[in-house]
Amino acid sequence: MDRRQFIAGVGATTAGIALGGCIGDSSGDGGMGDSYQIGVNGPTAPVWEYAAFPLFDDRAQEEHDMEAERTAFMGFSDVVAGAVSDEADFCYISLQALINSRAEGIPIKAFLGNGNEYVFPLAVTDEIESWDDLEGQTIGIQDTSAVSYASTVAMVNEELGDPEAVEYSTMAGTENRLAAIESGELDAAAVTSSAGFAAEEEGFASILAFPWEYEVTNDQTALVWATTEEKIENESEDLQEVADFIVEAQQAVYEEDADDLISRSQEYDFYPSFDVGTEPWEQSLELAREYELWAQDGNIEQEEMDRAQDLLLDTGLIEEENAVDDVGDIFTDEFL
Repeated sequence: MDRRQFIAGVGATTAGIALGGCIGDSSGDGGMGDSYQIGVNGPTAPVWEYAAFPLFDDRAQEEHDMEAERTAFMGFSDVVAGAVSDEADFCYISLQALINSRAEGIPIKAFLGNGNEYVFPLAVTDEIESWDDLEGQTIGIQDTSAVSYASTVAMVNEELGDPEAVEYSTMAGTENRLAAIESGELDAAAVTSSAGFAAEEEGFASILAFPWEYEVTNDQTALVWATTEEKIENESEDLQEVADFIVEAQQAVYEEDADDLISRSQEYDFYPSFDVGTEPWEQSLELAREYELWAQDGNIEQEEMDRAQDLLLDTGLIEEENAVDDVGDIFTDEFL
């Protein structure tokens, strides 16, 4: 992996995306377009996208001869804007992005659960040997609406007693954050697990901690699949097929042969190829399966959402007045 290559160009902002067709086509008549546009929050392709690429994509091509296209934005706020402006048919976003967006009156809603664990380990420079060494230092995160921020703030709060015991710096793309660690620009960064393992193999960073090592971050809704309320109401038949494909993919990702899944994923040019081979992918997929990252049935349980909200409230990522009492306020289970 060439960390010095700035990879933000892989994605797009909400202002410049050419669509191949949406669930509701440009004629306004509804129905399938030419491709599924899946909104994601940055240029880096992590292991949890395996459910969409290639597994969801396989079904889409088999059933409708349509491809699933990865439409990358720079942060979850832009992902939400892209979904509302029809630059993405559906997207995955963090729970706090969903709650905060709806509090601002943005008509977006979850239609399936995605990730039930926070999966961004904290990579650090060789000078950082313990959490105490991190106090007052700078940690790189994707953006303040990202799951990397929620889990990092929670870990900092657990270890140092104050979520503001460090400085946070936003920087899109795991590869860019790792390059900043290597150059000395950052002391630490929340990164995808596969890239963190690769950095350890290359010898310029080490993993200090994983979110799943902390009870406060376990077994809760971290990521959701979402789309607009208009699509849920007016394009429910097409969205039902999308939901069925996703649920099948999230179940299959536990059962697929790991080598085959990784090999097929590497056919997509947005997955990085690590200089140290496929072992970082193998380690990352093994851990994701062990900690049951993907919501196999697509459901979002009230208890899982409540646990997640407790964390988001404790770390100041959502306001008390925006907290949701009933999971049904932000999630429709009609597609389960």
